[in-house]
Amino acid sequence: MSLFRFTGNPFVDAGIAGLCAAADKNQPEALEETSIHEAVKRLVRLMTSDEAFKATDEQKAFVTSALPMVFTMNADLSNPSNKSVDTKTQKYKERIAGRINALFGIPKEAPGFEENGICFVCGRSPVTFLAGKTDFPLMDSVTTRINFHSCLEKGHPICAACALALEFFPFSVLRTGTSGKLWFVHSPDPKVCIPIASEFTWHEMHRCQAAHRPLRFYGDWHSVGEAGAIVSLVRFMTIEKGDEAIEGTPFPIRAYVFSNDNRDASIYGIDIPNVLCHFFVRLKYDASAQERFDKEILHRTAPDMFAGFIRHIAYRLLKSEPIISACLAHEEEPNEGQPKRRAKKKDAEPSLFEPVPTCRLRGGWAAHRLYMSEVLQMTGKYIQTVETVAQRIHADEDRAKIVMALRLAGKNRTGIGSLLDLVQRKLMSWEEFYCLTPPNNQAQSLKARDYLLGALYDLQSREDIEAWDGRMRPDNGNLSPLIPLIENAGARLIESKVDHKRVVQGLRSRSISGIRGALLHAVERGGLGWADFIALCPPDPVESLFTHRDYLLAYLYDRLNGVLPLNELTEEDSDQ
Repeated sequence: MSLFRFTGNPFVDAGIAGLCAAADKNQPEALEETSIHEAVKRLVRLMTSDEAFKATDEQKAFVTSALPMVFTMNADLSNPSNKSVDTKTQKYKERIAGRINALFGIPKEAPGFEENGICFVCGRSPVTFLAGKTDFPLMDSVTTRINFHSCLEKGHPICAACALALEFFPFSVLRTGTSGKLWFVHSPDPKVCIPIASEFTWHEMHRCQAAHRPLRFYGDWHSVGEAGAIVSLVRFMTIEKGDEAIEGTPFPIRAYVFSNDNRDASIYGIDIPNVLCHFFVRLKYDASAQERFDKEILHRTAPDMFAGFIRHIAYRLLKSEPIISACLAHEEEPNEGQPKRRAKKKDAEPSLFEPVPTCRLRGGWAAHRLYMSEVLQMTGKYIQTVETVAQRIHADEDRAKIVMALRLAGKNRTGIGSLLDLVQRKLMSWEEFYCLTPPNNQAQSLKARDYLLGALYDLQSREDIEAWDGRMRPDNGNLSPLIPLIENAGARLIESKVDHKRVVQGLRSRSISGIRGALLHAVERGGLGWADFIALCPPDPVESLFTHRDYLLAYLYDRLNGVLPLNELTEEDSDQ
């Protein structure tokens, strides 16, 4: 049986990953006695080096600032009662020696050493240590163990393998920034967690030692905030390092933000969605799209005024939520890095340095449509429909007016009125209308509005959008029963001799009675039957009447091209 294996405990598994990084092994099962001894030598040499105790004006000593957040201030290297550096290093070496000797069956008197018991982490029982907060982060203290557990035990029993692995845990610890919170990544997949430990803090500490600088945890991320740090990690492992193992792992990946400080211990987890890894892997094959996405959405060198925006987007990325609405820049924005200027008097001459009105999509359409496909699981047909309609709007002579109507659509409950206006203007077909706004999810109309605006804003600077040729994710095939109902009723209505203009004008009414009156008029003139009327105008719920009205109008606008006058449908007309 191998000496080490992943246990499912985040701290122990992260320690095993740190041990593998120190031993230059790619999986726990590859660890054998020689490589373990070599890793322990590297650990002791690094943690007892001058750089571990060194402090500068800009940075405190590692053992008195960062390390106590992991193993508390009472750990051997941090405990102020150990007055001299020699005393601290001697106690630390004895501690490590006790663990390595116990692991290889050489019992020796050492603090906390026991001869029996079962490890509460992995279930092994050769020999155990009794661990508290100074050995195991966020473990209850020795005092708490005595007060609240039977037999007056002085800690939690752990085996020698788990005890030694925890000594390597700091090599898996990261910072959310140069002075931010501590966090680490946990996954049962060694192809994910071991490269992270090897690439970041393990190498960072060696760089500090080589440059004779104080040791520190890695925190030089591409973005800002804890969510930004996690997203930057995923970005680095997929784009810069090119390690697609993190994308193809079938196991969950979770980041833990924690502090083991005696004054305020805490921990919480943030899941890293696998689809986000897929997104960054695909994004790296489009260099221009990746560069723009980095610069405008994730980059930590952006002006401070955008720091809140970057944090917000990073959290949405980790939750696999739509981000395009937050990336639409509608209003005037200052030049990058410059604050907004005060408004000048009317008679003052305009300055060349004043901000100009901008409507742009932060991150670029190419990256956003890839996010739609890989993370939001949207179909290729949906993306192509957005691009096709956006190009029609961009070529229309009333483009500015239409764009403004789409911008104002957000004030409405669903924003479906602006999409109906596009159908009436022949800029969107009936099929495209229900593709972008499925009847079983009318809230999608606002999202469709956002995607249309995003594509339009990108067209303003590029004049053309390269057609989507990415993944054509198949439709689920569950067409809403409302679609055939509208198509059948609408076709009969068009083929009849009913006054179409009068019916449409009645359907545009804001009142329930006005809409019912238009449908009754169609029944009276033979354009609709009783079955059509009761399906389109059910007694309950009333909300469905407005939904049916919207889709029937969209069908009539599309099929009666040139028959109906162009009267724009306001947002209020589409809402009850």
